[in-house]
Amino acid sequence: MSPNQPGGTRQSGDGCWKWGAISCGCLIALGIIAGVIIFVIISRNPMIKNAVQTGMTAGICMGQMKHVSQAINHYQADHNAYPDSLNELIPKYVANEAALTCTNYPSGGEFKYHKPALDAPGSTPILSFVVKSPMPPSAQGGPMPSITGYKIEISKDGTATQAPL
Repeated sequence: MSPNQPGGTRQSGDGCWKWGAISCGCLIALGIIAGVIIFVIISRNPMIKNAVQTGMTAGICMGQMKHVSQAINHYQADHNAYPDSLNELIPKYVANEAALTCTNYPSGGEFKYHKPALDAPGSTPILSFVVKSPMPPSAQGGPMPSITGYKIEISKDGTATQAPL
């Protein structure tokens, strides 16, 4: 009798479960290999590297700006007025001029201060900074026409916003 006829016996190890598991395992392994290959190809793309680096720089600058905005608020609490310039924060509220810049930005750009009125709403921006990242030349050899980056603002109430350009 054959295994397919009633009353026949099936030999162990010939089941479809075994071949199904092997097939699924092979498909999963191929999927992982394809994912790694795609990741490597994408991560070597200069535009993606620029975008990631710009985002990281913007995050670091935002943290530094929050520190400066706290110094501005401490100055206002002590003097019942906002400083006319960020340099008035030195040395009591911030250590030195370097604290008034984005230290991770290649050109070390200074934060732009917008002196608010005392009665201005909390949503009024007091600090801003633009992190720009020039796009690399396109694959066709010509330069890309636009520049990407982020505009970061810190408001009077300490709220931080980061918007793409």
